[in-house]
Amino acid sequence: MPADLPSVLDVRSITAVSGVLGLVMSAVTFFMWRSYPASIRGLREWAWAPLLGFVSAMLFAGRGALPDLLSVVGANMLLFIASLLYYAGSQQFLLGHSDMRRWIGVSLVVGAWLLWFTHVQPDYPARLAGVTLAVCVLYARHAVFYLRQRAAVFGMRLMTAMLLVQAAAAGLRLLSVGLGVAGNGLLEPNWVQMVYITSYAVTVLMMSITAVLMSTDRARMEFESLAAHDPLTGALNRRALREAAQAELQRARANGTSLAVLMLDMDHFKPVNDRFGHHAGDAVLCEVVRRVQEVLGGRGLLGRHGGDEFVVLLSGASREAATSLAERIHAALARPYPLPGGGQEVASLSVSIGIGMAAGEAVTGVDTLLARADAALYQAKAGGRARLATAC
Repeated sequence: MPADLPSVLDVRSITAVSGVLGLVMSAVTFFMWRSYPASIRGLREWAWAPLLGFVSAMLFAGRGALPDLLSVVGANMLLFIASLLYYAGSQQFLLGHSDMRRWIGVSLVVGAWLLWFTHVQPDYPARLAGVTLAVCVLYARHAVFYLRQRAAVFGMRLMTAMLLVQAAAAGLRLLSVGLGVAGNGLLEPNWVQMVYITSYAVTVLMMSITAVLMSTDRARMEFESLAAHDPLTGALNRRALREAAQAELQRARANGTSLAVLMLDMDHFKPVNDRFGHHAGDAVLCEVVRRVQEVLGGRGLLGRHGGDEFVVLLSGASREAATSLAERIHAALARPYPLPGGGQEVASLSVSIGIGMAAGEAVTGVDTLLARADAALYQAKAGGRARLATAC
């Protein structure tokens, strides 16, 4: 295979075009960062990365017209920092934090390497080998980070593929140095250079698109979660609770299994708001949900039915199992409640629980089942509160 390619494949032009595409994706990601919820982390880093890539590409394209300090050292360093920002963005997005301390040290070594083999002892193959090795390791490490997440999300799989492609292209370029076919400069129309630069242009564009896809998917899930959950306690809201109850009823009909509904109502909750304030009352309700979820351990669904009233759905639970779990909830909610700021506790709260049961073909509609649990709750309240009652 000939080392040189036709002049129509201009390295300078491809470099400039890849930078412009990166600039466009930087603008898109920037607006997403400013408009998406703050809980979606990583967008800031993903917005800066292609912007630095654009500046780097313009400096690379100015090779020969600009000083080497800018077109060689500066361009390579900006490109490496952009790659680090992609990695930092991934860590922020998936972990909520990033740790680039080691890579900052690597970037300083890369900068020193570039300065030495550009200005002190000019040596293009040595300079190329050092920078390409660092880039290859960085992209491979970034890909491994995604592989360890073991997620089946399309965007993450695509991001992993792009990172592996770029690591492989960098590895091929590094191999070309060892074989002596890397050429004598970046702008030389060498087939290895073309493969590397073209793969970089494509993968950077696709990485930015993938970052947009992952962020959009995360935003959709968060909006769906907000629509289905009570904003104060995090429990299912009334609408989502009814939908979940309908789904559990259908499953019970299909499988011939039982379904239990526990309706919980905090006794004498209004005096908490009157004495300590609504902020304290909200804190108590959040603690109620935390304790109930701790007792459930993922075995049931908890929703806020309204005010200080909650509903637990237990699929496949017998009357004995539902009663046993209700007793454990009763004991958990009877413990004193710490108030915000410390120093005070609400010690006089109790809970009344009504249990509605349905089994197999006898399972009726959601309204009927909730009415059974509500009737049982009324019995518990009428019997003196702080107790359980069951309706079949």
